[in-house]
Amino acid sequence: MSEMNTVERLASLTSALPSWSLAAALLAVILLLAWVLVERLRQRRLGSRLADTEQQLRAQVQTLAEHVRVDPLTGLGNRARLAEDLPGRLSMARRTATADWPDHFTPRNGLALLMVDIDSLAGINRAHGRAVGDAALKAMATAVRQTIRQDDLLARWGDDELVVVGSGLHREGLATLAAKLLQVVNGLSVTGTDGSPVPIRASLGFVPYPLIRRGSMSPEEWPLLIELTARMVGLAKRRGGGCGNGLVWAPTYQEEQDEADLLAVLLVNPTARAEGIELAEVTLNQPA
Repeated sequence: MSEMNTVERLASLTSALPSWSLAAALLAVILLLAWVLVERLRQRRLGSRLADTEQQLRAQVQTLAEHVRVDPLTGLGNRARLAEDLPGRLSMARRTATADWPDHFTPRNGLALLMVDIDSLAGINRAHGRAVGDAALKAMATAVRQTIRQDDLLARWGDDELVVVGSGLHREGLATLAAKLLQVVNGLSVTGTDGSPVPIRASLGFVPYPLIRRGSMSPEEWPLLIELTARMVGLAKRRGGGCGNGLVWAPTYQEEQDEADLLAVLLVNPTARAEGIELAEVTLNQPA
């Protein structure tokens, strides 16, 4: 009897094996699907993290790029910013100025480079220390920024030099801007180490662009314009400082000279006489 029961139980187990195998297979499929789902979720989270990380890296790169183009003392653009932006502005000025440049008259929509240079920064540093000299630079940067237009470019070029790239200018507008900048900067002062006011004295140089309508100068040659503007600052300093020298478009002229040739002449002799351009002087309280 017991042997019969054992046989029956074995038969029962044997007949049940296919259902157990099916259940095991089904369980395996469920586990596989669960693993796939978990893996996809993990990949999605990883992808999201990677996207967030990439976005953060892009933001950091952008921030670093901005820092590379900014002068840490004044918060203005630096030489790198000027080198990046100026060629495009020169190209635009060439197109807009020459399109609006009638025969024998000056342009109404030109560009100009203006350089402001503190005459006595070394003396301020010696007498009052570098901190007061830095304060003078920051005061000058703030005053110039508040004087020019919002879309004009302002950058620190050297230890004591700022460069303004003004646009939308004509002959009278350039002279007026130069006189205004000279007046504003030379009216500044900072507090010295002894508590007394330290006046800021600065010289100014300015050069228009295009120099003349017949242009062959490449915008990539912008350092030559900066050099010519610095030569104009040198002329102002030789006059005693606290004043300005520069070039403006002549009111009328018969154009004969090429722009690149004219620039080469002026770099050798900034006071040279040339068709289409003339030397201008700016003094305090007296526009050119």
